[in-house]
Amino acid sequence: MIQVTPRQSSKYPRQTQQKGRLAILEAIDFAVTAAAYAYGEVIIGSAREDAALCAARDAYRVNLPKLESRTATQAYISTVALGMEMGFISVSEGRQMIWTACLRLASDQHEVMED
Repeated sequence: MIQVTPRQSSKYPRQTQQKGRLAILEAIDFAVTAAAYAYGEVIIGSAREDAALCAARDAYRVNLPKLESRTATQAYISTVALGMEMGFISVSEGRQMIWTACLRLASDQHEVMED
């Protein structure tokens, strides 16, 4: 497998974009699946809609990607945005979470430029 460093990414844009896109989709799918599973388990057990929604929201949040790499940070931003749309994350909190992730991306970019 070819490892592509940030300086080489312009040589292999198709490969790195595809790999990143798949990682983002997997992260989103993981969080949504966790929320759906938690919702289903609570509904079956208690049949209370509000408790099931709370469990789904908590599961979604717990399964957000960690800000470990540039691709993971992009996945985090996408997952937070979807969580805002689905009602798992409030708009004001989501904005703060996305802002923090954008700072992380800017920090990574700054470090790459210094190398």
